[in-house]
Amino acid sequence: MEGSLVKLEWLRSHFELLGTDDASDEEIEREARAYLLYILGTTIFTSKFGNKVSTSYLHLLRDLTCLDRFAWGAACLAFLYRELGKASRVGTSQMAGYLTLLETWVPEHFTMFRGTYDRTCPAALPLAFRWVPRRHPGRDTTRIRDILNHYPLTEVVFYPYARPREHIHTMTYYLGSLCFLSTVEPYYLGRVVRQFGLVQPIPSHPIRPTRRSLGRSAASYSVVYPWAEQQWAKWQLHLLPIAEYTTTGLYPFECTLDYMDWYQTRTHPRLGDPARDPAVGAPRGTLPVALLDVVSRARDLDGRRHRASHILTQAVADRDSGSPELRGAIDQTLTVLGQEEGDGVRDGDGNGIV
Repeated sequence: MEGSLVKLEWLRSHFELLGTDDASDEEIEREARAYLLYILGTTIFTSKFGNKVSTSYLHLLRDLTCLDRFAWGAACLAFLYRELGKASRVGTSQMAGYLTLLETWVPEHFTMFRGTYDRTCPAALPLAFRWVPRRHPGRDTTRIRDILNHYPLTEVVFYPYARPREHIHTMTYYLGSLCFLSTVEPYYLGRVVRQFGLVQPIPSHPIRPTRRSLGRSAASYSVVYPWAEQQWAKWQLHLLPIAEYTTTGLYPFECTLDYMDWYQTRTHPRLGDPARDPAVGAPRGTLPVALLDVVSRARDLDGRRHRASHILTQAVADRDSGSPELRGAIDQTLTVLGQEEGDGVRDGDGNGIV
């Protein structure tokens, strides 16, 4: 024992072979709690040391008959979100939390970081079993940062868990806060509606913390959010108004016309130190007016919708380069749409293009 931490190996060695036939109910429950504490410490609540678990979780295991009524998934996310915040501090080199979940999320959304797909994996198994990890020799932090700074949109999977909406559990649309012990973290589902195949609008205002101290290390990181218990107790009343999002995306990363201008003022477009590399703080560009006009017009078409969508995808993916290919791709799309409509297509200023 070190303070409130106990070594996982100690739990394993002391309780692995217990549980004889003549054990009492009290002994069986004690051993069950030790086993569950070990599971929590090796999965959803891993410490940054990797070999210890906090004994503070034992009070969650007092009544073994009600464990199935706990929102373990929400607690896992709240814990992981808080640890991601701590890991963002410049003086932090280690991270706690369920990193297996994070490592599974990455290949599902970023194709360039995928391992080998295991086609023999049964569909009933968790998503983590789909990918066989591969090592990337020579890919240090600087190299990975460079890859992300120039990552093409066509290699991002915005809609990884495609399935009919009627097959999605209603709680998936929960919009509020998540809680784990004293940790409260906002859950901003409205920022990622493209995962449901919808057009991304400007989301609602974020929840303001009641107290915030970021600092330079994980120890000095402290953000306190108000916990609205009624949100979780009556989660059915706090769902994303999915009925209001009636527009299905024409292409995977489609957003409303005003979204990118809003997003550019609230994001870090590139990874790195702006003091050393001025390009880090430079915006990555917004969608050209002509292309936005194309999107709105393409929505009214049916005959060549898929062809226009493919050309749009290529055009938007190359928008940062400012290359002649971008202008050509947009012109191709305008031509397709002009032929479909039977008249000329005009840009945002009303000038005839086709």
